[in-house]
Amino acid sequence: MKRKVKRHKQNKYFEEDSDENFYFIAAYTDGGAPYGSTWEHIIAQELGFRGAVKKDAKKAAELIHIAIDDIAEKLTGQTKKENIREMLANFFREENNRLSYQNTIIANLHESRTIIVF
Repeated sequence: MKRKVKRHKQNKYFEEDSDENFYFIAAYTDGGAPYGSTWEHIIAQELGFRGAVKKDAKKAAELIHIAIDDIAEKLTGQTKKENIREMLANFFREENNRLSYQNTIIANLHESRTIIVF
């Protein structure tokens, strides 16, 4: 079975290889097996988890809206994007409901991107 290797031109002096197992392929053994940094290793170093808090509501509402799309209109009874997201943010800030911050884990990637996990 041949593995697909993606080559990303980083600059004119260095090419970066990666595949489904390796984030970065440093080199290949004499037998052709790749070695380098695995996706699991990179993710473990770069991804941090924490429980959600009420002040995450604005960003959470945006991501929830993207995830549930037109269901958000039915759930909130709103049709304008701003109103939908405000209602979703209110649900997120409340306790004891499916969209509550209490039922949410936040994953921060590189301390700048936020991923929400229910």
